Amino acid sequence: MSQKTRVKLINGIYDVLEEIGDDIRPVEIYGVLE
Repeated sequence: MSQKTRVKLINGIYDVLEEIGDDIRPVEIYGVLE
């Protein structure tokens, strides 16, 4: 996966998380991506 695609994916996830709220911490998402 290219760096740009990865950044887009992460940004997209953050956008969704902001809509959901702060229940899910970004660190947990990073754990899934790594």
